[in-house]
Amino acid sequence: IISLPRTDRFCIMQFMDANTNTIRLKQGETKLTARATLPGNVTVTSQKTYTVYPEPIQLDVRAQVPGGDYSIVGLGEQAQPIAITVYSGETGQIITKEEWDAIGDDLRVSSNGVDWVVKRGSDVGTWNIWPDYVTDMTDTATGEIEVTVKAEYEIGTQAASGATQFKLYIQGDTVVELKVDITPPTDPIHLNDLGDETGALVTLAIKDIYTGAFKPLTDDQAKAVEFTLEADDLNWKLVRGTEQSTWYLLPVDDAAVLTFGELSMDPDVEEVAVVVTATLQEELITYQGSDSALLKLVPLTLAEKIGRIIGYIVFSAVALFILLGYLCKKKLRFKQMKPYVQNPDTLERLNVAKKRVWWSYLLPWFAQRATITCFVPSYHCTFSNAKIIASGGGSFRILNIQSYASDRIRLNGKRVDSSKDRKKNFSHVTLNMLNEGDDVIGKAHF
Repeated sequence: IISLPRTDRFCIMQFMDANTNTIRLKQGETKLTARATLPGNVTVTSQKTYTVYPEPIQLDVRAQVPGGDYSIVGLGEQAQPIAITVYSGETGQIITKEEWDAIGDDLRVSSNGVDWVVKRGSDVGTWNIWPDYVTDMTDTATGEIEVTVKAEYEIGTQAASGATQFKLYIQGDTVVELKVDITPPTDPIHLNDLGDETGALVTLAIKDIYTGAFKPLTDDQAKAVEFTLEADDLNWKLVRGTEQSTWYLLPVDDAAVLTFGELSMDPDVEEVAVVVTATLQEELITYQGSDSALLKLVPLTLAEKIGRIIGYIVFSAVALFILLGYLCKKKLRFKQMKPYVQNPDTLERLNVAKKRVWWSYLLPWFAQRATITCFVPSYHCTFSNAKIIASGGGSFRILNIQSYASDRIRLNGKRVDSSKDRKKNFSHVTLNMLNEGDDVIGKAHF
């Protein structure tokens, strides 16, 4: 049995025969007395005082999400705001100024991977919210985001709350403007006099994703930027300037300049349209921009074109002569040659040096030459060092073969005939030094 207070001196008695039941209390301070009768005529009584608050007011929270997706670039107050309006669930009207002030800046906005900027609007009952970075772009979520907005307040003993949920999409890969400016030179560009700083000046500026201001590229960004050049008739190149974030755009001095312009002793100035596109990739952002300009060019004169053609012919002939000289050069197979001298007493072998004659390796058309050490007195080898020259097909000739023309020297088992053997080709050579009894007292092999 629970006694409920009344305004007079009597009370209302309510009997409860279940484990749970509902008791409706009036607003204000209420004293409840509970009495339970147990078997055995045992009575248990308990009394407590409660403060009963008014039933909470239900708030209707509505979000007006702008059309289109958000971009990871330019979040925060740079982005389009989402308008939040709070209505009373009882009346359907916008909440009063007192209620608006009670909520204040404590409108609660939450979502995974995105922080939020919250500011009260200019009208009563309104707020503006913006998705913001967690710390930077790499830590901020992209893709579909579910957002919860909750409004609540307490005025005296009256409480109110309400919430809404909606979804928005934050696009990750984004293109940001990279400003490209082409400034033509004051004087026309002469194709016969192309220096690194005679072309048009190209300046780049990158847009700051947080402030929206443009600033020059850093050195690392300038090294990473990629260019695309579009122009008719001529080939073009960009040369890095001395100033920060600058380049010079000028024609490439190649064969294309010969066909540009009319054949004339005094050619007229011609204009060429050039488009420069710059792209820079950084994390989730692609910076890109382009610019175009009309550049004035002075073509080559007829005499200059003829001189260029003759120069190209001479240069090509010389280059071909040099190339053929290297292709046709006779080479020594040094990897297959393992020269050594041998001690006839102990039969011990000693590998000896191969010394290249470098000018014969570097110059075209000249056969490769080398000197092989044969003079090793400690091994009883007193031959002259062999001077050899490649003769093609992996063979060689001995240039100083006359130094081995002796009764006591054998070359591959035979005496040397300097008049006949000087043009003989060898693939390998064994030199033996004999004493008067024809015993080998020194040996060299290469």
